[in-house]
Amino acid sequence: MADLNIDELVRQMSDAARKALGNQLPETFRYAEDEFKKLGEVLRRIQAGKQAGAIDAADAALLVEMQKNAIQTVLLTVVGSGTVLAEQVLNAALGVVRDVVNSALGWPLL
Repeated sequence: MADLNIDELVRQMSDAARKALGNQLPETFRYAEDEFKKLGEVLRRIQAGKQAGAIDAADAALLVEMQKNAIQTVLLTVVGSGTVLAEQVLNAALGVVRDVVNSALGWPLL
């Protein structure tokens, strides 16, 4: 199993979020980036847990879903009523790392 390069994944998610935001609400980006770092740590713990045989796909999916909800809550709070924009930012960020994460873990997680 390949080790996930969390710093690179966070960079890719941040780049995708910046692109999805465009010129809209630039102050939102710093909050998004902080949340992507937290997601990166969750992914690091999931990979370590899988390697140790301590986590399965269902538990990993639950952990990721909780972090995705946290990201969306933060973005919605910052963006206000921009639900669609918050969802676009999150989907763009996850989309750029989906294949790398799923391949490294060996299950469809994102």
